[in-house]
Amino acid sequence: MSVRIVVSFLIGGLVRVALFYSGWSPVFQRRVEVSTPLNSWVNVEEGLYLRRKGLSPYEGDTFHETPLLLAGAEQLTHLPVSILQALFILTDLLTAICLAAFAREAKTFYLRRSEERSEHVNESKDLSISGKEDSGELVLMAYLLSPFSIFSSVAMTTTVFTNLATALAILTMLKGWRVIACVCLALAVSESLYPISLLLPLLLSVHQKEVETSRGHKGSFLRSAAVSGIVFGLSLGLIFYSSYLLSDGLLFFTRIYGFILGVPDLRPNLGLFWYFFTEMFEHFHLLFLWTFQINAFIYLIPLAIRFSDQPPLLIHTFLAIGAIFKSYPSVGDLALYLALLPIWKHLGPFMQQKFIVACFFIATTILAPVQWYLWIYSGSANANFYFGVTIALGTAEIFLLTDVLLSYLKREYYLENGMKKEIDGKPARLALH
Repeated sequence: MSVRIVVSFLIGGLVRVALFYSGWSPVFQRRVEVSTPLNSWVNVEEGLYLRRKGLSPYEGDTFHETPLLLAGAEQLTHLPVSILQALFILTDLLTAICLAAFAREAKTFYLRRSEERSEHVNESKDLSISGKEDSGELVLMAYLLSPFSIFSSVAMTTTVFTNLATALAILTMLKGWRVIACVCLALAVSESLYPISLLLPLLLSVHQKEVETSRGHKGSFLRSAAVSGIVFGLSLGLIFYSSYLLSDGLLFFTRIYGFILGVPDLRPNLGLFWYFFTEMFEHFHLLFLWTFQINAFIYLIPLAIRFSDQPPLLIHTFLAIGAIFKSYPSVGDLALYLALLPIWKHLGPFMQQKFIVACFFIATTILAPVQWYLWIYSGSANANFYFGVTIALGTAEIFLLTDVLLSYLKREYYLENGMKKEIDGKPARLALH
């Protein structure tokens, strides 16, 4: 273990401990950028209170967590507060380890692809991938030291557990561990629904690993996908059945997944739904609700077809799309996919929007609490100011995602066709815009 990893663990852990013991946890729990109706620990405590009083937490409109998580939380609340806080910190550390392992797997994947296209890879240092630098270290540092993951952990949001399940899922699917990947993905889907998009990379990754282990023998993709789909379906079905038994009914299904898809709670958050549907005429509500929700899934099939041989890129892209277009996003969702950006360090020379995107992220991170204060407490602003920040953040996320995809395509083009060309006997360079 390198010094940088040890230092990252120490700093990331100590910062979280310091914020817990300095009394900042309730402050972050009240922040709409950090806590949403779907991940708030305050709502979990309210659900536990109702359950202990003999009432169903799902009868009201405040609790939207799974019965499995509620059962686990009931056991955890018997522990001292410091132990409970330590559990959130430990979960973040485990998530960082899984993301680092995923980054190393992804780098191995792309190093192998570069070697297969060695004809043009040495034409420019921009095309080469350094085998010496550990991208896993950078990803681990990016997650542990990210203010977004720190805020989410200190606020004790359940997104911390969802991120761990998602990180385990993407790591194991890239390794080709079908059963573990399906179980972890099913857990993530049961918590927030949108990780269902990762099922496509899972099918592709597992089949790709099967082809590699069989020494190039191409087995049937449909057969492999059917087996993976069945395992995932059984895992998800078992989780739902367990939830049904724990909650004595199916009301939880409506209160969780109906809540995610129907978006009845229009309290402000980092997403694009709340402001739009506050202003929407009622008879247009259903049309635009479906339009907004489709955005989270409509791009999946075309991207999966185009990048079917690129599971790491698909995984990162689908995580980003989910964080952008989900109905109740939080900073914890941003922390997960932003931490994976060091994987694409070799695309840096081909990216054109790095400075603009960085400025947007810094500005929106600072302005969000400022505009909230001016709107809610000072009364010198209105909802338009805060929505301006959230739409700027969404724009920055889209710019970042498209920049990564376009730079990847540029590098692939240069690997296949080379960068050095001559026109009329004079040196020329291809430039894709």
